[in-house]
Amino acid sequence: YFDEVEKSGNKTHALEHMLDQLLLPCWITSFTTMVGFASLMVSDVGPIRDFGLFATIGVLLAFVFSILLVCPIIQLFGVHRKKIDSLDEKGIGGGLKTLFRMSLYPVPVNIIAFIVLVLSVFGIYQMKVETNFLEFFKENSPTRQANSFVEKYFAGIAPLEITFAPKEGDMTQYKALKRLDSFEQMLLKDPFLKKYVDGATSIVDFYKFANMVKMPSLENLLRPKNLKISGALFDPREYKLPETERDYTINAQLFRKITEVYSGAKMGVRKFLAKSMDESTSPSSNSGEWKYARISVRLKASSSTITANVVNYIRNLGKKKFPQDEIHVTGTASLFAEAANSIVESQKASFVLAIVIIFFTMIIVFRSLIVGFLGLIPNIIPIGTTFGAMGWFGIPLNSSTSMVASISIGIAVDVAVHFISRFRLEFQGPGTTRKAIYATYKKSGKPILFTSSILMAGFMVLSLASFVPTIQFGILTCITIFSALIAGLVVLPSVILWIYGGRKMDKNENSERKDPS
Repeated sequence: YFDEVEKSGNKTHALEHMLDQLLLPCWITSFTTMVGFASLMVSDVGPIRDFGLFATIGVLLAFVFSILLVCPIIQLFGVHRKKIDSLDEKGIGGGLKTLFRMSLYPVPVNIIAFIVLVLSVFGIYQMKVETNFLEFFKENSPTRQANSFVEKYFAGIAPLEITFAPKEGDMTQYKALKRLDSFEQMLLKDPFLKKYVDGATSIVDFYKFANMVKMPSLENLLRPKNLKISGALFDPREYKLPETERDYTINAQLFRKITEVYSGAKMGVRKFLAKSMDESTSPSSNSGEWKYARISVRLKASSSTITANVVNYIRNLGKKKFPQDEIHVTGTASLFAEAANSIVESQKASFVLAIVIIFFTMIIVFRSLIVGFLGLIPNIIPIGTTFGAMGWFGIPLNSSTSMVASISIGIAVDVAVHFISRFRLEFQGPGTTRKAIYATYKKSGKPILFTSSILMAGFMVLSLASFVPTIQFGILTCITIFSALIAGLVVLPSVILWIYGGRKMDKNENSERKDPS
């Protein structure tokens, strides 16, 4: 608009010329940004799908209102700028001219870009894929401090639930309870599991409690170590399953009496036995067999990778040591681990989908396979650089940082779209490739720089948050956009110069279009 209004002095003509030249590039940049957000909608996680949907709608509305509002405002009030060569002034213009001069050396620029990509690949191989929800909070966060206090003085807070069912018979049988007890003790004493398992409770513990109860007698009253509570005596040495099936039958009857008398005990055990996977029952129920038993395990807070390893270890342990029983592992800790890993995996699919759509969009719009590949340069380099840096600096790929790629790719490609669009316009006229690149810097350099800076400033605001994933997302997105800016203003022009070479300048070219090189 500024260029045309300086030539003709007619605002209406300048506005029409601006829309004719830039409406398509602006739509492409908006569309690719929408693709980046829309790619999140393939995720299996509902909140991420919703985020992708509403962000896509937001970008679309931003484009529509930009065209419908900005153009009328320009037409009504007009805008002015100081006439100046944007690459001859100091400050920003001087910086752009430095970048232009760097792009004139395609061999060293491409070698450096290749080295950066190689280092990024090594960093990516070192990157860990894990999500630790506790580390989402800062160390001085009350939530994290409360968790540390509970784990230190009580037990782990991450619940893991295990169902245990004999393939033959039910959980009322003595042998089934013995196997359940063995499995529970294995969870507590296994060398690998004891580093993470902080406690376990099952129906066996209630039976052991019933076995420990001794009704008052002269012999029991003379035992000094016995504890007297509410008219009954508790012998801690008898906290175990009965040694014979006959004793178990007797104590099972006592156990039912206890649950009938003490409502608290009844409520405590009613969720540890079930007739089916859909119906739980208390031991005092007379309807049906108790087919399933439940073990509630308390884990120390760990990353999703460790939790997944613990779950798989327990499953394999159950299959190997207890082939006559069906053992299933679930619970909040397991679900969180699977959800976190699912988010990361779905983001990989989102990233690939976004790359493919943007690639073919560039080919269709610009009708050039070369342009399609050129459009990927400002995306592959910054995203590779960001993920490589995450690997080198030990930042894990988690449910938050994994979204950086899918979102940033749609934003980062804006640099390539604006640069390539302007270059194609300049390249159609007489002159060298260098001249076209110089004109592209002169007319589109500052807009590209300003839009990228505004985006970085917007995402950098997230670094002020107290929630760690929000901070990481903001900083990593800023790094990606900055890398895309450098790739788009240095690497992309050098690749263009390498591909198109030095096109001859027309003899009748205006002397004002002097090749700056």
